[in-house]
Amino acid sequence: MKIDAAVQCHWLLLLPLLSTAGFLFSNEERNCSSKGEPSRGFSGIGVITAGVIIGELLPVARLADEGQCATYAGLTPLSRQTGKGENRRRIARGVNKRVLHALYTSAVASIGSSAMDRAYFEKKVRDYSGHPKPTVAAFIALARKRHQVIYRLMTTNERYDKEKLISSHLARLDQARLAAA
Repeated sequence: MKIDAAVQCHWLLLLPLLSTAGFLFSNEERNCSSKGEPSRGFSGIGVITAGVIIGELLPVARLADEGQCATYAGLTPLSRQTGKGENRRRIARGVNKRVLHALYTSAVASIGSSAMDRAYFEKKVRDYSGHPKPTVAAFIALARKRHQVIYRLMTTNERYDKEKLISSHLARLDQARLAAA
């Protein structure tokens, strides 16, 4: 993959920011970061998207809980109705559209490379079958789920570990099966 000079310049500007918040990248990704390769750890998040998420969401994550941070990112259902509108819902004014776009596009990109994200997306498409735009609602739900993981990584000293995430998910499924039986 050939990288043009402008992208490489942006990459070099983002390196100090990404090295201070390396929770989205694994050790081998930090070693190959000078080559300009995107992240393989947290699927769907490349260098620019990580820079937007870290730069715009990290200061809010330090001061707010996960729900407030998700509202700021535009991932919670808010309406701007005054009571006289005829059920015309729009995005609320107090959201950060750059973060919303970064999380939404990372959710769209992740379903191609992550089987867990793909399964969650397909489940949500089935759940929102009566919705006017079920795929958009499913992508927003997936972006919210990914935001929960990113928020936890931002507020704790943990690093992203795909195997740990899969094992905890399988443990929850086993507990649900035992509780149902």
